[in-house]
Amino acid sequence: MKSNGFTLVELIVTVSILLALSTIAVITVTGVLKDSNKDIDVVQDEIVMDAAKSYYVDTNDDNITIGKLIDNLYLEEDVAKKYSRDTSIDIKAYLNEENPSSSKLLRDAIIENNQPLGTTPDFNNVATTDEGLIKGSDADGDTYYFRGAVEDNYVIIDGLNWQEDGLYYVLDINGNNYGPWAANTKEIALSECRGFYDIDYGYQSEEECVNDIRTRGYSKGSPMLFRIIRINGNGTIRLITDDRVAINIKYNNNYGEAKYVGYTYDNSNPNAQNGTSSTIKEKLDAWYQNNLIGFDHLIATTRYCNDTSPSSSNSYLGGYDRLYPENPTPSFTCPQTTNTYGGEYNQKIGLISADEAVFAGGVFYNQNHNYSINNKYYLYKYYDYATSTPYSTNTIMYISKQISSSEIRYGSFSLMPVINLNSNVKISGGIGTKSDPYVVVSQK
Repeated sequence: MKSNGFTLVELIVTVSILLALSTIAVITVTGVLKDSNKDIDVVQDEIVMDAAKSYYVDTNDDNITIGKLIDNLYLEEDVAKKYSRDTSIDIKAYLNEENPSSSKLLRDAIIENNQPLGTTPDFNNVATTDEGLIKGSDADGDTYYFRGAVEDNYVIIDGLNWQEDGLYYVLDINGNNYGPWAANTKEIALSECRGFYDIDYGYQSEEECVNDIRTRGYSKGSPMLFRIIRINGNGTIRLITDDRVAINIKYNNNYGEAKYVGYTYDNSNPNAQNGTSSTIKEKLDAWYQNNLIGFDHLIATTRYCNDTSPSSSNSYLGGYDRLYPENPTPSFTCPQTTNTYGGEYNQKIGLISADEAVFAGGVFYNQNHNYSINNKYYLYKYYDYATSTPYSTNTIMYISKQISSSEIRYGSFSLMPVINLNSNVKISGGIGTKSDPYVVVSQK
């Protein structure tokens, strides 16, 4: 019989249970937080992992240690005192477990997050609102392209960062770029600003210039941001950089003959791709080697179009017939050419075509389209950048607020590279917005 309190047997049982529970707890903790000389796969402490996630998003640095989080003020030392400063955190493994989309193909995520439309847009008018993802066709099958002021077609590639700072711009009081001027340093931009005369505002003062200098785009070490143009018919995903990578580039330094509108020219036969490279091709190929060669395994060799097919109008080329008239008829399929310059190319890097720009929501700037401009759709920038589509035998089409043309010897374009990701690339997260872009897994 038991009076008040516990019997000796009950006390022994209770103590045994408590000892067992404490042993389990110690095993659980030590199973997650390993020795400081070893990496940890997943840290279960929410405070530490939230700090690690914030650090990774801000810096794109996946070599994370407790000490680094403390030193960079992402984590308070008191909170982390149970960990060694050398304890490392495998943030990618944690994010992969936290986010089930890590096993999802990018093209599947794009389709799932959008409802593709099967209707043909009105290509006679600019697309100033988000018209979403639209189904079309190209030489390889069904293609899905973004049109209008879309905000969910952003992509980054894990580990691919800008290797230099973006350019400084001189802006007016309405936030518009003054012109084609851009500079690598604030000092040069400031000099350009002081020398600018505006008919409404006169010369800019020192104070106005300082206030008007802006940095747009990117900074060295930040993730390289792309926009999705479309899912190609072969399943690859076409991207364009979200900012220019070079300025004042001529399409070709040579001129005087029709062949110089070719992406290559003096080819051995039509579509041979083995001729002399245009100036802009040389620039793109060099940029690829300097920036993307380490990610070559993700990038597909696929179709690009430099349409040099003949036009029904003298001295013009095929793009003129499709895009200049009222009721344009853009095409994702590259016409055959009989010329030994231009045509269809299969390569790793290239330019957007003017047809793709019309599909995206632009129109050619002329009386047939009411001289419409479009500073709302996702391809609009503050500057002019070249397409791969010749307008005539001595001019190339370019994109700004409108689609227009310029002689290859006079045009001074910004460079916006286009690449295509393999159809099997996966993402580790993201929903496609600028603040939360799709993150392409880069490991082989």
